[in-house]
Amino acid sequence: MALLTDCKDNGEDFIFPGDKPKQPMAFAALIEGMGGSGFTPYGFRSSFRDWCSENEAAPREIAEMVLAHKVGDKTEQAYARSDLLERRRAVMEKWANYPYGVH
Repeated sequence: MALLTDCKDNGEDFIFPGDKPKQPMAFAALIEGMGGSGFTPYGFRSSFRDWCSENEAAPREIAEMVLAHKVGDKTEQAYARSDLLERRRAVMEKWANYPYGVH
């Protein structure tokens, strides 16, 4: 929270500002800036998706929504009015705790 407050107090719109004004830093640039090599943003996304499937952490439609994928055909999408935020939040909390063995 202190970091977020500092960003707000300094007039920053993003925690990880990018090179272009008013645009967030791309995840790939963040990884590179941290000295990462041998992995990609898509690898992180793929790991999350595999984890959801293998651990029954989330139904398919929730996992796909977390990844910002469109779910279903155009008709199904037209009737899907909810963002399922609380269900997505629960999945992301499980994912955040996964490396620490918290279930």
